[in-house]
Amino acid sequence: MRILCVLLIVLVALPVAAAPRRVVSINLCTDQLAMLLLGPDRLVSVSTKAIDPGLSNMVDEARQYHINDGTAEGAIVLEPDLILAGTLRQGERTRLLESLGYRVVRVPAADSVSGGLDLITELAHTLGAEERGTAMVAAMRERLERVKTRAAKRRLRALVFQPRGGTIGAGTIVDDVLGHAGLDNVAREFGIVGAGTLNLEQIIAADPDVLIYDDDVQGGTSLAQSLLDHPALAGLRARNRSVRIPTRMWWCTGPWLIDAMELLQQSMDDVSGLDDTAAAP
Repeated sequence: MRILCVLLIVLVALPVAAAPRRVVSINLCTDQLAMLLLGPDRLVSVSTKAIDPGLSNMVDEARQYHINDGTAEGAIVLEPDLILAGTLRQGERTRLLESLGYRVVRVPAADSVSGGLDLITELAHTLGAEERGTAMVAAMRERLERVKTRAAKRRLRALVFQPRGGTIGAGTIVDDVLGHAGLDNVAREFGIVGAGTLNLEQIIAADPDVLIYDDDVQGGTSLAQSLLDHPALAGLRARNRSVRIPTRMWWCTGPWLIDAMELLQQSMDDVSGLDDTAAAP
């Protein structure tokens, strides 16, 4: 009993971590979540990628913040009490910042929508923005339920094209977005996990109901574009069975994941109307 009392006294005596007042983000995905969870009074700066319309879903919002170059030096000069970073290709700079005594929160990329929702909740708690985080997650869940209801009516088979002829398979947030929207990922049929590639013969043999490609696949020089322009795929394109989804919609966790699902479902309506064999009974 005495030990329990001592433990309780110690816990009560522990200082409660104050919510950070000067937050700097040096990663695209944390840029966007920080802008949604914090206001300009606490978020000091976002990275230059936040104002790139090809990458960011919040270009207009980002322009009201100081723009940093994503480096350790660019963050330090802003005198932050918390720095938000990613886990991919930012290890060296985050280790440098931590060695200099700065508090760094590394936010991993989610590989599922549910994981993304948990990530938002955890980050909101770290930032002392629980109210905004709870509201954001609740709004996303509400929209997700409507998407699920609509997806239950039919399923189609889809294949994602990425620049240089790549595709996206199982174990990714892209695959999870497709599944929620009512699309079965053809890449799974070939055993692709994460990123992979398919050749023209495999694509033709698979005969997907929907071809999905992003805004980057439009310059005419990548393998992905050359495959889409190939005469062998003319039948798919002639029936309006190709859909463009901006990569930025499923690059980072956030409400835009649901935007991507809704856009896919709208496109599925068009496919179903033009190709009755594609719709499930």
